[in-house]
Amino acid sequence: KMFSTILRDISERKAYEEELRLQSITDSLTGLFNRRHFFSLAQKDLERAIRNKVPFSILIIDIDEFKMYNDTYGHHGGDSLLKEIADLLRKTFRLMDSCFRFGGEEFLVLLPETDDAGAMIAAERFRIILADTKFFLALVGAPVSVTVSIGVSTYHNGWTIDDVVRHADLGMYAAKHAGRNKTVSYEQLVTRSVESDGAA
Repeated sequence: KMFSTILRDISERKAYEEELRLQSITDSLTGLFNRRHFFSLAQKDLERAIRNKVPFSILIIDIDEFKMYNDTYGHHGGDSLLKEIADLLRKTFRLMDSCFRFGGEEFLVLLPETDDAGAMIAAERFRIILADTKFFLALVGAPVSVTVSIGVSTYHNGWTIDDVVRHADLGMYAAKHAGRNKTVSYEQLVTRSVESDGAA
């Protein structure tokens, strides 16, 4: 009896496939996950929340007056700042959390197993750390400081992922309208609305 065996080394192909996969879920500028990958991961947290009654929250983080910064230092300075903030996000949040560039100067953080109170603590910690950080950027002479406005939203039964994002967005815009460099949760907005209706 004779047997014939053909062996092929496919490690290079597998590495190439993994590289393509990472490129498809990663923002090329900051190295954070991209918007599309957020919806994939968030869906898993949604299913876990429904199955095990475990909360999850998201933060939407928007750089204050980024257009003015871009106009002053140019797009190169703006890109450098986005990369520095992305690095700070990675250093500040837990390993179980996921950070995303959501678009333009907007970031998003997915916080598994985190209720509204815990999400507010995490958001405020990052906001304060960022406001106290001096960034030394290429082609920018003086150290640069920036602030962010943060919206917080925690999943409730019956919500979709789009609902959670939309409610965090409302919190972020409320933080902007309150003077920037603030954190506002959707829960706070609902409470204020109820109190306002009660007073009326």
